[in-house]
Amino acid sequence: MVEKGILGCFILCLSLTSVCAVRGTLSSIKDLRGIEFGHTFPRHGLMLLHWLANNIHIDNNGNMRLNFNPTRGDYGFHFYGNRPASLPFLLPESGSYYSLGNMNSNGLRALPDYVTQRFYSSRRPEKNRDRVILRVREDGSNQFIVDEVYVTQHYQRNENRGSGYDPDNTYRVNVSLLRQIQSLQTIDQSGMEDKDNALIKLEVKTTDRGKARIIWSGIPKRLLDQGVMVVLHRNNNSDSKSELDKSSVGGKASGSYNTSVPLNPGLQVRLHKEVKSWWNYLGFGSTIGEEIWRGSEFHDANREIPVDINGHDASLQLFVKDGKACARLYVKKSFTAWKKTFHNSWVGFYSSEGTLDYNTWQWAVKFSEEKGSHQADIPGYDVYVYESSMTMSPGVQVRFMLEKSGGEKARTPPWERLVQW
Repeated sequence: MVEKGILGCFILCLSLTSVCAVRGTLSSIKDLRGIEFGHTFPRHGLMLLHWLANNIHIDNNGNMRLNFNPTRGDYGFHFYGNRPASLPFLLPESGSYYSLGNMNSNGLRALPDYVTQRFYSSRRPEKNRDRVILRVREDGSNQFIVDEVYVTQHYQRNENRGSGYDPDNTYRVNVSLLRQIQSLQTIDQSGMEDKDNALIKLEVKTTDRGKARIIWSGIPKRLLDQGVMVVLHRNNNSDSKSELDKSSVGGKASGSYNTSVPLNPGLQVRLHKEVKSWWNYLGFGSTIGEEIWRGSEFHDANREIPVDINGHDASLQLFVKDGKACARLYVKKSFTAWKKTFHNSWVGFYSSEGTLDYNTWQWAVKFSEEKGSHQADIPGYDVYVYESSMTMSPGVQVRFMLEKSGGEKARTPPWERLVQW
């Protein structure tokens, strides 16, 4: 009994020490304006908090739950543990902390452009300092309850204090503030540089042949008069001279260009000045000049978020690789009998949501275990993948069938709709 009492006091002391490390509670927009978090360009914390507030369901009693699964790595969430230095200590039964906001995470591609744009359009190191942290627990029915929300930030690099979070800039976010943010169409982006370019939109979409399609809009007249071009790169980290394809915009503020590059996650469009010289008259095309703006890395938003397989601790995801439609199965490690349960189950690939005829299919138990990817490193899940021979195109969908003769248990949203220009 004495030992239990000592243990309880020890845990309480740890908890109180950690609570003291949290600077305070933010209950209003006024409170949010009064802290450093996310305000100055190119920091993304305010947009991150705005997105999160609009993806949390808050009931009349102030209870919060998510409409996605952070333990699976949705939207780039990752497990942060139970005893971080700047947050209250948690017992395992009280849930765990999950962190959101590392813009170098592949999962962040699924966030909307207004959250990620500052990261891509700046070279400053402080562009990736902000984080939102959730205290999450599972209620036993695959629902994720949020007990606490915090905002925090990394120390500045020049402070030489490591990669931890700064307790002097860590705050609890009250439900009332989240409700206020939900009522806002947008959130303050004061200090935004390159305001004249902020309306430029650069995207990668899908052709009907599994190739990357460049779409641009909002290019101001002053740039069109100078001459600009769109350039396709492998990802945001690609060297400025390692373009995959390029095209002049031809003086058009909006338009599209179908490339010959197979569609892959991470592809990025950049806007450059177009340098013309006597080489143009010899048919060699324009030379790539100074970079002006960058789009986000390619994703297809919610199409890349897995859907639950009804009645089972597993989920299904549609994605693209080298222009082909592919599927992943996320299986909870606790679902140890999944191969027996899914012995006669299969995944079908369909050209559109309306068709009943599949293009190709594969047995679920014949999916290969995925290794070496960020998906494969998600705690609590085993990940299996199948790369089909079906060309990815707008409307493609995958469905999970419990038996060969039918019994659909999951279907993904169809791949993007084709945009006409």
